[in-house]
Amino acid sequence: MGIEARVKALPGHQISVQQQQLMRVDGLLPSRVMRPQDADEAAEGLRLCDLVPAAVIVWGGGTQIRLGSVPGRYDIAFSTEGMARLLEYEPADLTCRVEAGMRLTDLEATLAAQGQRLPLDPPHPQRATVGGMIAANANGLGRARYGTVRDWVIGIAVAYPSGKVARAGGKVVKNVAGYDLMKLHIGALGTLGVVAEVNFKVQARPEAQATVLGHFDAALPAIGVATGLAHQYLAPSAAILLDRHVLWACGLTADWRWTLALKLEGYAREVDAARELAVRSVREAGGRVEGQDIPAAFWNASRSSDSAARPAGRVRWW
Repeated sequence: MGIEARVKALPGHQISVQQQQLMRVDGLLPSRVMRPQDADEAAEGLRLCDLVPAAVIVWGGGTQIRLGSVPGRYDIAFSTEGMARLLEYEPADLTCRVEAGMRLTDLEATLAAQGQRLPLDPPHPQRATVGGMIAANANGLGRARYGTVRDWVIGIAVAYPSGKVARAGGKVVKNVAGYDLMKLHIGALGTLGVVAEVNFKVQARPEAQATVLGHFDAALPAIGVATGLAHQYLAPSAAILLDRHVLWACGLTADWRWTLALKLEGYAREVDAARELAVRSVREAGGRVEGQDIPAAFWNASRSSDSAARPAGRVRWW
């Protein structure tokens, strides 16, 4: 079968040259694109691809597409952009059910309206999707305090090339029914099936937040401070060490050689006590804490700083 005939035999829709370039993976371009609208359509689409057979790459926001082995072939770009709805949300139960293509910023905004949040903060939330976060096991800066993806997923629906949709877990936090397929698919990069829906448990937003910036001439003292604070009861919810290049990329223009950024969250009294402890620890280690206006987008920028930093920039997370 010639290349032209093979392309015509592929399921899905024609794709423009511009879309091909946007969905390029390791130098390979897709010949067709599929955009299912729900879990059942996703399963049926995968079944049609399996009949050809066609090589499928699942495409969410593309933020973690660099992970995994280099594909040998790329026929179909399987986009989840049509599956981006909030299916269920019960604020009183602290649970929600969303489709895999929903952007994290959209989910965060919906939860914030009810004073709640999902304490997972993977990079590039404006592009990252729920399904991509699950498939890549992308966590973020708060994982040491709040846990990882597997700690917040309570249910999952996965579409398979057999044309079937498998569901595991449930809609409540305490659920022990069936096999734990959730952990099988978390971090599988979509190689075992396409995550179509996810059930999360969520939490109330903290009463207070604060950021402490400690400035150091060397990295090791800053690392020592962060490690010590991580073992305290009033531990930061996130700690990140930035050199000046990454600091600039995060919106701060000060020319500090090394900056330890500490994110403090909790009840107001806890945050005040944690700030005092952090400031004292920084100064005892030879660092300094200076007043600095922190841009509102600083933490969103810093959670993406691993990929935004230039070659000269260095960043370390806890």
